[in-house]
Amino acid sequence: MEQKRLKFFAYSPMFGRSHTTFMGALSDALIEQGHEVVLFAPLFSPSNGSHGTSKARIIEYPTCAAAREREEGTKQEGGIITDFWQAKGTVGSWEAYRPFKLVLVEQLKELLDDKQLIAILRAEKFDAGFSETVDFGSMVFMHLLGIKNYSLAISVPTYDWGFEITGAPFMSSYVPGIMTSFGEQMSFMERIDNLRTLRYTTKNEESEKVKFRWMESIYKLFDDMVKPRLPDFPGVKSMLASSSFVFLNTDPLFDFPRPTVHKVVEIGGISVDCEPKGLDEFFTSLLSLRNRCVFISFGSITTSVLMPDAWKQSIVEVARRMPDTTFIWKYERPADFPSPPANLVCVEWAPQVDLLHDSRLSLFITHAGMGSVNEGLRAGVSMIAIPVIGDQFRNAQLLKRTGAATIYNKFDLAKTSRFEDAVRTAIESKELKQAADRNALMLRHRPFEMKEIFVRNMEFMARFGPLRMLDHYGRNLSTLQYYNLDLFLYPALLVLLIGLFVLLL
Repeated sequence: MEQKRLKFFAYSPMFGRSHTTFMGALSDALIEQGHEVVLFAPLFSPSNGSHGTSKARIIEYPTCAAAREREEGTKQEGGIITDFWQAKGTVGSWEAYRPFKLVLVEQLKELLDDKQLIAILRAEKFDAGFSETVDFGSMVFMHLLGIKNYSLAISVPTYDWGFEITGAPFMSSYVPGIMTSFGEQMSFMERIDNLRTLRYTTKNEESEKVKFRWMESIYKLFDDMVKPRLPDFPGVKSMLASSSFVFLNTDPLFDFPRPTVHKVVEIGGISVDCEPKGLDEFFTSLLSLRNRCVFISFGSITTSVLMPDAWKQSIVEVARRMPDTTFIWKYERPADFPSPPANLVCVEWAPQVDLLHDSRLSLFITHAGMGSVNEGLRAGVSMIAIPVIGDQFRNAQLLKRTGAATIYNKFDLAKTSRFEDAVRTAIESKELKQAADRNALMLRHRPFEMKEIFVRNMEFMARFGPLRMLDHYGRNLSTLQYYNLDLFLYPALLVLLIGLFVLLL
């Protein structure tokens, strides 16, 4: 049966490059099958420079004042992103994200006050939509535009709080949380930390006495701003839970196995170009200079330029100590190193996918963002993961589990000799390379194409949604009911009452 041409609304704030690349790839996949996608892009971080799509019709919205201040802060010592490099532990990771959420709320205020924008979007008459969950403003726009059939697209692994949205249980005994730094085999204290991550609370901005779970406090930030403007808005959490599908940018072959539900669909690697375009003359010549080559990139959010100076100098010194190896470092301000070693080349931008697929590359040193994880796995390259913030710690453990990577602590970057040993060991490790090659081979021969999985599910949702039959009733149960604790408490209480009765006779 011929599929009707559908019009999709994609809410994709310009945030980190991996986020926009993911949303752009989803948009292009739908367009390639004959559908139309209008990608709405509030310019949260204009320096990102890409919407990730070559086919979608794009509607941009100017950066709000708070976002401009945040963008400027990333260029200065003490800015928001600098805090990412210094953040410690689970709580530090969560709290480092709070300034982003506050800016997103300010951005949403401006969007809601722009009646002309809302009228333009309503006139499009969308059939369905999908959005990146980094910005909960997307849920407000699904409501405003009357889009009932929509899905969530999460460019990172599943969130610990996903049960409230999807019904998928979080098994804290063996599934590491999104911002934890250990794998599935946990010690007693690590299991405590993992459970603490799930139940993490933070102080409300307005009251030292009232506490919320972290996500609840973020929902409240948005709801408190939106509901006075839109009294019929059901709330961020309710809108998230009403999505038909939740698409995760994680691969079931390599992510930590866990219980799941039907509405969660894993499409990891969909944004990775399976056919590298090849390197230009500049990068080709760099890879030909020496027998070994290392590529270093910490992504578009945790930029290298804001790394502590001692850590930067340590990387430079390691390059100096390894003159037989070319180091290509994606560094946003190359002028910071006026006289680098001859074998160290700092570039503001690099064609990461093409570099990773070049057989002359010996090692990829990465922050372990989910986009880079998927790209590295598909390319079959040995890796050192140096997680900086958020889900990167979990992603690093995921990479280690595949056998293709080792993990290095960011706070040890200043220890030059230790870092040098880690780099040399990874380059020379046959085990890492063999595992990397096997991973890439498995991905090339996977039984299902991620693009087809995404497109067919979205078409089905647009035709038959909202897909309430996929909702997990367990979300509505109390803790006692969900774990059947009341079934155990009832006979225990009965025995206790009988015992008391006997004692009183």
